[in-house]
Amino acid sequence: MPKELTQAAANLGAGVFTTFFKVTLPLSLPGVFAGTLMTFILALGFYVTPAMVGGPQTLMMATLIGQQTTVLLNWSFAGALATVLLVVTLVLTFMFRRVLATSRGFANV
Repeated sequence: MPKELTQAAANLGAGVFTTFFKVTLPLSLPGVFAGTLMTFILALGFYVTPAMVGGPQTLMMATLIGQQTTVLLNWSFAGALATVLLVVTLVLTFMFRRVLATSRGFANV
């Protein structure tokens, strides 16, 4: 973000908080949305962390899919779970992409 934008806001009489909420935050929203989406997608597919922290009684989607394929050999249920996980991830990705493409700050979000 160019430094001149915050200087221009200050020259026009905006305070620190007004500059942040009217200039800095709207310009950084694409990065915030992208970071949120990448974090969410990575958290969906985590397999090791829930298994190590929660043990076998804590089941997240990736852990449940792994259990269904390796322990119970229930391939059809594991495939259905993987499909649901894929569809949820794709829907959220397209929603974030649409919001990111149409947002111009908080006015359209």
